[in-house]
Amino acid sequence: SSGIQGMSNAQDHGTLKWIRGEIDALIDQARAALEAYVEGTAEAKILDDCVKPLHQVSGTLQMVQAYGAAMLAEEMELVAGALRADKVQRRDDAAEALMLGLVHLSDHLGKLESGASDVPLQVLPVLNELRATRDAPLLSEVALFAPELEQKLVVEQPSGEANPELPPLVRRWWREQPARGLDSTPLAHDPRNDFVSEVIA
Repeated sequence: SSGIQGMSNAQDHGTLKWIRGEIDALIDQARAALEAYVEGTAEAKILDDCVKPLHQVSGTLQMVQAYGAAMLAEEMELVAGALRADKVQRRDDAAEALMLGLVHLSDHLGKLESGASDVPLQVLPVLNELRATRDAPLLSEVALFAPELEQKLVVEQPSGEANPELPPLVRRWWREQPARGLDSTPLAHDPRNDFVSEVIA
């Protein structure tokens, strides 16, 4: 299965290299709009020029099955949209989280091109920092590792309700893992694999 994983990674990363220039240009566009907003040289509507390219980035990354990176771009799009609509209480914190998210996304894409696996857990801390700025429920490791299991166990939700904003991309990522050789990822030897596979089968 390591051979299958290697072939899949090579294909995905090869595709990513073809579109990396376009993605970088979109990230730069989003960063420029955010900087103009932070510096006070433009009105909040400038954030439309941050939201739109992030939406394009997320969709493009989904097409090449880079779901961890796509989730990060999608969350940044939501935060930028909340800023644009003046629905964020701590605007400075949100803007800072967005800026750090853009940097992290570029770094993450660079790692994918170098052959790293796109595991959503790798972007979990940044995702939660972004979600916190718009008062969205934080994601647990179980939510990213096994979304259906999260819904059944109602993990880390004091309200007693499952996470209402669990990213659909998590489910898409998980369900594609068997075909991509999950046993060769860093999560390979996690004893939860067999149990989780039974739960969400």
